[in-house]
Order: sequence, then structure tokens, then C-alpha cells
Amino acid sequence: MSDVYVIEVGGNAVGIVARDEDGKSYRFHAAIPRAFGLDGRRFATPDDAHKAIRKALNAPPAEAGRSDLPVLGRAA
Repeated sequence: MSDVYVIEVGGNAVGIVARDEDGKSYRFHAAIPRAFGLDGRRFATPDDAHKAIRKALNAPPAEAGRSDLPVLGRAA
């Protein structure tokens, strides 16, 4: 599993998650003002981060059948 993932919502990058020093969690780093409220938050997995960020930004769920690539959240 990679150490850094780009988080996309609606086809736009909103930040990254990077493996934390503990090696067991991922920390979100916001790239847009709308996501600043989640900046620094820890998540168990990159997918958990993507779900929480998508929910916070009120975006629709990612399309069914998306592949698990390092870039997450290929939402339509």
C-alpha cells in the first residue's frame, strides 16, 4: 500500500492523505478552502478519508465499479 494518496471529489483534487508516523493511520492535508475543516484529521484508511471528505463536501458517492487506484474518488 502506498504512503500518499490524492483525494479527489467530483473530479477535483481536494487534498492528500499521507501515512502518519505511527504507520497505522493516514493524515489528511487539505488543498482547497472548503476542506480546511478536515485538515490534519487522522483516518484508518485512505478510503475512510475519502468517504468522510466527500460527505463533508456534500458530494454524491463515487460511481460503482471504480478501480482502486492510488488516486481515490473518481466521482462522476
